[in-house]
Amino acid sequence: MKKSLFLILILTASILSAAEQHPVAADGKAQMVIVYQPSANPKAERWDHIYQSNNTPDFGAKYLADYLKEITGAEFRRIPEKQWDGQTPAFLVGPTEFSRKHGIDFNRFKTEEWLYKSVGKHIVLGGGINFGQIIAINKLLEKELGCAFLAFDARHFPARKTLTLPQLNRRGEPSYSLRSIYTIMPQEKSLARKLMLFQRFNRGSIHGRDAELNCKQYP
Repeated sequence: MKKSLFLILILTASILSAAEQHPVAADGKAQMVIVYQPSANPKAERWDHIYQSNNTPDFGAKYLADYLKEITGAEFRRIPEKQWDGQTPAFLVGPTEFSRKHGIDFNRFKTEEWLYKSVGKHIVLGGGINFGQIIAINKLLEKELGCAFLAFDARHFPARKTLTLPQLNRRGEPSYSLRSIYTIMPQEKSLARKLMLFQRFNRGSIHGRDAELNCKQYP
């Protein structure tokens, strides 16, 4: 009798544990979609030129999809919220009706406050209007997936064809309102932008005129 009860408890715990997990990818195939509301992002209070278009839900959805593909090899569909059936497991990026119905209103967040949280079989990610959404995505990549941009020419993204996430609930905001390091940025703008986004700088700075000149034209 005791042995049967023990087995029942173990089985119940296993079922509950499985129910609490988020299967993200299985053998290189996406198990979740990425949902966003294209017109949801209000105008930012202040922007650095690097971030002028980087906190929209459209950008955030693509940003997340690109990095999940790099990690898992899977193609993650990006779907406007109106086209989502509400049942398919999803990452919901930025302000959505779904997040508001579940008590998460990103329009009330501080400018760089961020959150990612499990809501049933879905994961809500977003933040304040200035930069919070991208910080939320980067935090997910760092804290849960072990990703890191180490330098402009060095990064670590572990390959995981099958990926499962536990129940999630993290929220925070940067300790400093201005984050900038005087450095020579890469000549390639897209690489410089990715580096700044991942390191959560909110102002671009350089030291030395050589970073501003075309090295081929002025050797």
